[in-house]
Amino acid sequence: MAFTDQQKHDIIFYLGYPAKTIVANTTTYSKILSDRLDNNPTEVETRAIKLVNDIKRIDEKLEEAACRFSTKRVGNIETNPDERRMLRAERARYAKLLAQLLDMPIGPTYQMASCANVVV
Repeated sequence: MAFTDQQKHDIIFYLGYPAKTIVANTTTYSKILSDRLDNNPTEVETRAIKLVNDIKRIDEKLEEAACRFSTKRVGNIETNPDERRMLRAERARYAKLLAQLLDMPIGPTYQMASCANVVV
């Protein structure tokens, strides 16, 4: 089993790389990253696809949470103000697992509100 082109692009996207990172003869092409998406054992590909699908589900939940963000209480139901932060943290955790699984660093455009870079 090999990743489809769509699955490769999903992985690149969720790890924070430009779309053309795996497109040969482009200015952002990376042979190293492209090669890391080829010739993986079936077990690795299966687990990577599951992680991508988990990230997609979290993104859907983040979109739903954005709609609830302006509402604190509806009747007897009170929304969790930390929901979006917790979802972002979970998304970052899945992205890290995906990066580790495929031996790929998190990309330069990967951004999460809960992450911060410190330069010393």
